[in-house]
Amino acid sequence: PTAMGPRLTALLREMLAREPELHQRLDVVDELAGLHYRHPQGDDDVARHLSVLYRRHPATLLAQGEMAVPVGALFAPSPFNGRLLVTDAVTQACGDHGAGALAFYAAYAAMALQAVLQPYLQYGIALEAHQQNSFVVLDAGCRPVRLLVRDFGDVRVHAPTLRARGLALQPYRAGFTLYEDNAPVRDKVMHAFLLCHMIELGRALAHAYGQSSRDYMQVLRTGLEELFARLEPLVDRQRWQDERKALLEDAWPAKSFLRMRLNNSSDDVVLRMPNPLLLAEGSLSP
Repeated sequence: PTAMGPRLTALLREMLAREPELHQRLDVVDELAGLHYRHPQGDDDVARHLSVLYRRHPATLLAQGEMAVPVGALFAPSPFNGRLLVTDAVTQACGDHGAGALAFYAAYAAMALQAVLQPYLQYGIALEAHQQNSFVVLDAGCRPVRLLVRDFGDVRVHAPTLRARGLALQPYRAGFTLYEDNAPVRDKVMHAFLLCHMIELGRALAHAYGQSSRDYMQVLRTGLEELFARLEPLVDRQRWQDERKALLEDAWPAKSFLRMRLNNSSDDVVLRMPNPLLLAEGSLSP
């Protein structure tokens, strides 16, 4: 991460400069410089404990009246009423009721799907935008307007798609960050963002307001369909078709943390699970 963070920062800044509409929905917490210890025998497990990475402060990326909330904090109890903190934002933005929660989630999905999936579809860049690595930017009315993404240590990039956009990235080590095969890149964006971020937020809101998760899956599915329709002219035709099928029809990746721990390994172990968005079509029970 100490080597690739600044390189990925430069790449992401170049992408955002090319895509001003995307930049309204996404910003990145720049990794400006890093220092690391190079172990004489190449032992990364030792070297990684003797490293430091300097990041830009997220507050410097905010406009007047905006606030950045770590997405993971939305699931914490509110200090005002003990309910999930996200319900405070829902109340201020859309009203403290089921319809308001669905409206808030729809606005959140429209923003976040573009923020994370447009870089993936257009440039092959899979941000690891799970709850810990993401800040949702709320405006003065607590409406979600932008996503800030931090920590580029496990960002994955599909090299052919990036090259097709006329951009390049120099990997620190072969076999990491830059991939010729798209499968591990897709797995990263789907598991970290769609499953651990968007699906979990929808289910949390459904539980908080006594609703069916099916309603939120339908909102998410509709948001994905609309995003694919908007981006179709900007994405290679075969890639557009393959990715639409993978996200909306095929089984989804599920990272097996237990197997990773039992194997005493940080290498991903990815299994498959039924596509949660098929809930929206009634294929599975809620």
